Amino acid sequence: MNAHATQASLRPARALPTAAELDHALRDAAPREVIATALKIAGREQLAVVSSFGTDYSLPPNVLQQVRETAARLGAANSYMNGVHPVTGLPVRPDPAEAVRTALNIAYRSTPSAIDLEQQRTIQRAQQQAEHRQRLAGVGGSSASVPRTPPQPTNPTDRKTAMISEVGEMLNGSWTGGNN
Repeated sequence: MNAHATQASLRPARALPTAAELDHALRDAAPREVIATALKIAGREQLAVVSSFGTDYSLPPNVLQQVRETAARLGAANSYMNGVHPVTGLPVRPDPAEAVRTALNIAYRSTPSAIDLEQQRTIQRAQQQAEHRQRLAGVGGSSASVPRTPPQPTNPTDRKTAMISEVGEMLNGSWTGGNN
């Protein structure tokens, strides 16, 4: 497959039937017919790459379509098929599937609706992590039923032991102020 064929596989939706047209035409079709139509329209390799890209990024169909259109406009697949990585400029071995994947990745980071979707997901993840941390904080290691300070000594032996312990803490630098 050459660069023009790869670029054609990313062509904008205007050259393809719309989702509504496909839905109307294939609504009652058998799964085998739906797959055959998709293969005829997009081709096996590009259909698999585009389909897996949309699944990997959990993209709604409208965002995936915009990413495809952006990829076609940017022409990154042509650069890749000419042996040059479109972002790094490093030499690459031309590979049609990798050219499509690279073009889609570049377009994903350049398409406004995909950027917005990714920002929403980042905010949502941060909120979920904050809620998770808050729930964990409620399960702290200390319990209100256990006193934090030992009880006041009530007999002379306990008072002497407590005093020796406090003086030892003072000398060690770990004294916290006594039992008040």
